[in-house]
Amino acid sequence: MNGEEVFEFTAGTLYRDLDHINYIGIFSTGAMKAEADKFVFRQNQQPLNLAPNSNQLIKKENLGSNINSKYSDRAQVVAADGKTLYFVRSEETPNSGKDDIWFSTLGNDGKWLPAQRFSKPINNEDHNAVISVTPDNNTLLLMHTYKPNGSFKAIGFSLTHRDGDTWSLPKDLLAKNFYNLAPNNEYALSPDRKVLLMALQRNDTEGGRDLYVSFLENDDTFSEPVRMGNVINGSKIEMSPFVAGDGVTLYFSSNSFPGYGDCDIFMSKRLDDTWLNWSKPINMGSSVNSSNWDAYFSMPAEGNYALIVSDKTGAGDIYRTDIPKPLRPVPVVIVYGNVRNAKTKLPLDADIQYLDLLKNQQIGIAQTNPKDGSYKIVLKAGKKYSFSAEKQGFYPISDNLDLSALKEFKEIKRDLLLSPLDKGETIRLNNLFFDFAKADLRIESQIELDRLVDFLQKNQIINIELTGHTDNIGSDAENLVLSNNRLKSVKNYLIQKGIAEVRLGSKGYGESKPILSNDTEEGRQHNRRVEFRIL
Repeated sequence: MNGEEVFEFTAGTLYRDLDHINYIGIFSTGAMKAEADKFVFRQNQQPLNLAPNSNQLIKKENLGSNINSKYSDRAQVVAADGKTLYFVRSEETPNSGKDDIWFSTLGNDGKWLPAQRFSKPINNEDHNAVISVTPDNNTLLLMHTYKPNGSFKAIGFSLTHRDGDTWSLPKDLLAKNFYNLAPNNEYALSPDRKVLLMALQRNDTEGGRDLYVSFLENDDTFSEPVRMGNVINGSKIEMSPFVAGDGVTLYFSSNSFPGYGDCDIFMSKRLDDTWLNWSKPINMGSSVNSSNWDAYFSMPAEGNYALIVSDKTGAGDIYRTDIPKPLRPVPVVIVYGNVRNAKTKLPLDADIQYLDLLKNQQIGIAQTNPKDGSYKIVLKAGKKYSFSAEKQGFYPISDNLDLSALKEFKEIKRDLLLSPLDKGETIRLNNLFFDFAKADLRIESQIELDRLVDFLQKNQIINIELTGHTDNIGSDAENLVLSNNRLKSVKNYLIQKGIAEVRLGSKGYGESKPILSNDTEEGRQHNRRVEFRIL
């Protein structure tokens, strides 16, 4: 005062109302008179935590009038294959409530077709939103729960399944001790459907909202939400989480960390299976973030681009932006195909499960589209997998993929043919593994054999004959002995698991019954097989 400093105060984090206040100063709670020629503010700005080469000059593309309207379009979720988009639109005249779910499919020209509004019961009189879509695009996680008549029941979340050209009445999902003190909330489901992330305000929240994690305990109940720690939760708001197809990479929005605008999008990597330890958040850079409010990050499994919402007028629009390689998730594979009846070739409504082949551990589940039997699953690089289709009245056929050396995104088609449980039917055991010219079962064969054990235990009246076959490498006599010895290993495993020996016939054929030519490696691989015939 009068040229002398009379007061100094070291402030904490500076807060302001991002929507209405565009200035800072001194606020008084009582009557006072004060005059000042000027204020001097010194800001200790932390540097942006950016990935190398993340600030490439990449132009954001507005999705255009087929998606965006004069109203607020936001909370978008794109399917794993990038061909279906779900989003929320507010204040549209035909809307049945406060916010409605709209969807669009990708045209052959790579452009989104005009958006269509979901009908009842998915849209009702309350706030409606798709939280996550499973990789097969046959199950949607929805915001809130529904009464039997389709009206709003309570705050929470629910699942709806594709039923031909329509969707089922949403079924409640529960989380123990679930509550949210904030008016807003967002969620994200992991690709394997076992982990649910939430942006909530709870009693232990240290900002406006924090990110929480909850784990699936049974078919419809998740554990109590647990705060995900101080590495990704800052002093302000964390919101709109999204888990990439690799199940490891997290994208979320926050105004707690240094950024470009009111709210920026960040990336972090999960460091272990607790979902509580994370790498330091990386700002997605100017190719994603702007001087405005940026949130609602969503990307297809390929991870090469993302859809985000950027809002500077209060009516958000959805944009597309390419993602620099340092900010992409771990490469994945989309495995897709159709499940059909092996005899009639008609499509089947079946369950798909996929497992870590070496650990014999389930990774996730999926359902086929009941209309055409199509399925999609997303598998992360670095592992060997088994996957199978199951339906009552059919033997659960399996297949396998080795992705341990995968370096880039791929799409692989695998049709699965389920054999009906008819007398005389021959079924191949695809996931049996032996070392070259040896009869000892490798450990990754356990999944397939346990599946056969389960089948025989559930079908006590069925007896089978195991048959073994080889390629033509080696002599006829050697291959005949090898096929019989391998059958002995399989048969002994089944007996040790409690299957009566009298139910198990076996016969080795060596190289005498090839199903393809032995002139190629692919043909020889198909000829090396173990099958069983229903007696």
